Amino acid sequence: MMSFTDPLKLATEAIETYRNQVDQNPVMPPQDLTPLRQKLQTFTFEYPIEAKDLIEEVANTLTNYAVHTTNKNYFGLFNPDVVPISVAADAIVAGFNPQLAAYSHNPAANEIERHTLAFFLKLAGLEGGTGAFTSGGSEANQSAVIVALTHQFKDFSDKGKQGQPTLYVSAEAHHSFVKIAHACGIGREAVREVEVNEDLRMSLPALAQQIARDKEQGKTPFMVVGTAGTTSAGAIDPLPFIAKYCRQNNLWFHVDAAWGGAALLSPALSLHLAGIELADSITIDAHKWLSVPMGAGMFLCAHPKAVQTAFGIQTSYMPAPLDTPDPYLSSIQWSRRFTGLKVFMALANLGQDGYRDQIEHQSAMSHLLATRLKEEGCQITTNSPFATTTFKPPTGTAKECVQRIHQQRRAWVSEAKLSHHGSVVRACVTNYRTSEEEIEALVKEVVPSSLKASPQERSGMD
Repeated sequence: MMSFTDPLKLATEAIETYRNQVDQNPVMPPQDLTPLRQKLQTFTFEYPIEAKDLIEEVANTLTNYAVHTTNKNYFGLFNPDVVPISVAADAIVAGFNPQLAAYSHNPAANEIERHTLAFFLKLAGLEGGTGAFTSGGSEANQSAVIVALTHQFKDFSDKGKQGQPTLYVSAEAHHSFVKIAHACGIGREAVREVEVNEDLRMSLPALAQQIARDKEQGKTPFMVVGTAGTTSAGAIDPLPFIAKYCRQNNLWFHVDAAWGGAALLSPALSLHLAGIELADSITIDAHKWLSVPMGAGMFLCAHPKAVQTAFGIQTSYMPAPLDTPDPYLSSIQWSRRFTGLKVFMALANLGQDGYRDQIEHQSAMSHLLATRLKEEGCQITTNSPFATTTFKPPTGTAKECVQRIHQQRRAWVSEAKLSHHGSVVRACVTNYRTSEEEIEALVKEVVPSSLKASPQERSGMD
């Protein structure tokens, strides 16, 4: 009989094989997915399959039919390569399978999460606040909207939407807020997109004008979201000024730092997040720039009582609460996974300096990419201090450039549409292993006529 650990050993071997080959494999899957669908039809679930065969089959399928976000040539959305210790942490969580809804069920896991969240609260300047691990940035942002609604509208918890609550995001903000407004019952029209300036940062005059117009129309503004690292271009809204405006107008100030929040670990890059400490709440996604497996969001809030009011509930079937509040009373989730362990172990294993070096390296590679692309005639359209570069190729359209790169399957970039710039190519250094060699390879994909020698070629010339 197979022991409990045998499948885990086989899975570990499959992961190691994949990791050893991922940078040599095509980044893109083939376009014809017919063989994949035909293979899945053979899994009728009518008879058992040996673990060894099953694990091998699944590993091969994932290798052959996926965009490999762990490849050093993946310059895509915020799907990073993962630090090894975080993978081990996820395996430990799966094996121990702790339940974190009630503190009394697993004080160890709950204390580890609270200790880790306290670290980020202090880092962000919200020491003394509260936090929760979430499935990702969308849930963290939804938590912020729910807490803000509950805090700003006295009867929201019991009676729901009254009047026309409105929240404000920049035109470059993440569209999760549109879905959140729908889910919260305030309607998608409650999300007001504010114009951005040439740097793609929220325009404060436009914000004030939009809010004034809405008030004249009988709407009730309750929340402003400042983005710290927009998805498409890495733009950072003017956080200190938004914070001041919100204080003056009794508005909840939320910072969506799902990606950019990791910069708090870098003394140099954290300067660009000045004003985040003035937020009422913050979103940070560890499964983005902190390079841990999906999903690991964090919701941080400066007001513990507001969070407890928003999510508190009375039940007879849950264990009697101890002096320490139960997590199900301070977050959207009830039963949930021990998400925080991979963040805790990654921080402990790499240390702050290790994370700082990773983050600063990725930003440096992004700046190198922008420099090299400009040298080859590309128009650089953004100047984010973080690890995102957007540009227009010297010939042809952005869409054509992206399609050509995807057809080669050696790298992955995306097309984005930016205010004031239109369609651009977006390249984000999401992988902490990406080096100058991959940067030069991408430049040659963008500008095939580039004659710049790669680091390996230059060393061969010496």
